[in-house]
Amino acid sequence: PGETGTTYLPTYTGMFASIATNNCGSDTSQCIEMEVQGLNDLNIQTLIIYPNPTKDLITINAQKSKIQTVELVDLNGKLLLKKAINTQAFQLDLTFFSEGIYVLKICDSENRSTLHRVVKTNF
Repeated sequence: PGETGTTYLPTYTGMFASIATNNCGSDTSQCIEMEVQGLNDLNIQTLIIYPNPTKDLITINAQKSKIQTVELVDLNGKLLLKKAINTQAFQLDLTFFSEGIYVLKICDSENRSTLHRVVKTNF
């Protein structure tokens, strides 16, 4: 409540949506669950995602547990891709996605999820 900027960094875990308004009216994005973790929680799951930015493939490597699912969401909250993985490392092909910023939601074998910003470039 009360947030009016173009970006928002949540300070608590919950479901979030954005509302965009212009002269023609307004539109509300899909709700996205975001989990806020403290510094101690960050040590539980170590993920390496590279290269970022990328023009085609990104590699995702979980150091401590298996990755169960991966979701790719655009900044409007639209789910673009959902994959069941069940492994510690894999590659995700972003070749045919448009240039821009995406959110990668990764859920592990202990039902923890993390969000990561991924930048897709064309160069």
